[in-house]
Amino acid sequence: MGNKKEARRNLFGESDDENETRKVRSLKEKKFEELDKIVIDCKKHANVKDFLAIEEDFTALAAYIAKEKEVICAENDQLPRNVLRVLLQLQDEIESVTSSVKKKMNKASATAFTRLKTRMK
Repeated sequence: MGNKKEARRNLFGESDDENETRKVRSLKEKKFEELDKIVIDCKKHANVKDFLAIEEDFTALAAYIAKEKEVICAENDQLPRNVLRVLLQLQDEIESVTSSVKKKMNKASATAFTRLKTRMK
């Protein structure tokens, strides 16, 4: 009978050998980790100047901030520094695009750039 229990544990990934410790995270930590993932993606796309992906990231960031405003802005009613930095980086990327660079973009990137530019204002 003991062999069946051991076989069942091994089958379902339950093993006595695993000494994994579970880390309990607060809701605030979870929300900030999710926010950091969005910010990191936005930074990556900004460095490559992929305006189509930047627009998607910016939309996701704005929606997430609006949704989780009570948790994110609870301390001093301001956005976290990493969010402000990425917004400033996006603004700099938008301002660095000249008309000649915009003409070289494909249609999807150019329209995404225009939408992003209007949303940032």
